[in-house]
Amino acid sequence: MYKILFVLIATGLCGTGFAENAKVPGKYLGKVSSNKYDPESVGNPNSTYGSKYAPDSVKNSNSEYGSKYSPNSVSNPYATDTPKIYSKDGKYLGKASSNKYDPESISNTNGQYGSKYAPDSVNNPNGKYGSKYSNESVANPYATEAPKLYKNSTPANQYKAPAPYITPNAIRKINTYEAPKTKNTYSTPKTNSYNNPYSAPKTNNYSNPYVPKKKYGY
Repeated sequence: MYKILFVLIATGLCGTGFAENAKVPGKYLGKVSSNKYDPESVGNPNSTYGSKYAPDSVKNSNSEYGSKYSPNSVSNPYATDTPKIYSKDGKYLGKASSNKYDPESISNTNGQYGSKYAPDSVNNPNGKYGSKYSNESVANPYATEAPKLYKNSTPANQYKAPAPYITPNAIRKINTYEAPKTKNTYSTPKTNSYNNPYSAPKTNNYSNPYVPKKKYGY
């Protein structure tokens, strides 16, 4: 298992595309192969997929797929969203991961894809994808049809875009209309004897011109 993982890190997996005869959308990261001469092999240190300087190479310790800190890296022992391995005909072969507990990781010796006894495991030395004699094996240094590595690969017919979320408040606004509330700005003017133009002026004996003033002695 560790030997196979070393092959993954040492061989290079990059690019964008689709697996042969399979609908596997996602970012292509090269062939999981120990072939040092195949231009797509992660085992070719001079290839786009095997160089330790290539930005998307699994051999680049500073890249998204090679750093031990990245959640998408084959070198992070805790990563769960790592690149996936597919055979040339599109058969899923597990995750290229060093996580020993992920059930899909090829590093999980008790998992379907990591056990050396599983028929399709890349760790099975007698299997199609693990034998050093098979042309589709990751362990054959002369293989030309080795499995390929993809990131974010989900079969097109299984993907469904999530429905947009509408909040309850938004639904209320869509389905109901409320007329704007307005305040009555008109009010009857308040009046009193001092500002009502229709009220008679107050008068007394000293200011009423119609009341004659008293003279002294009367």
